[in-house]
Amino acid sequence: MEKSQDARCRPPTLLHPIHPRFKLTRYAENHNIRVLVEYVDAGFSGKNVLGRPQFRQMMDDIIKAQPSKRPVYVLVFKLSRFGRNAADS
Repeated sequence: MEKSQDARCRPPTLLHPIHPRFKLTRYAENHNIRVLVEYVDAGFSGKNVLGRPQFRQMMDDIIKAQPSKRPVYVLVFKLSRFGRNAADS
């Protein structure tokens, strides 16, 4: 395999401009949104929340928070990353 092909096959680093985390961080900064917590279920399917511990933790944290402490927004890179049912509706 050529060196240039190998470089294209590697996943981007967290600070790379095409990485979803970088894009979300930049979006939040540009829209004056303060990021309270990051929840990442890397490599998990959006089909089922049972296999996504960070998604379940996020939902629990939101539900258990006092109404005045609940987040106004939940930023996701793609709706399909949030949950398949949400993307289908």
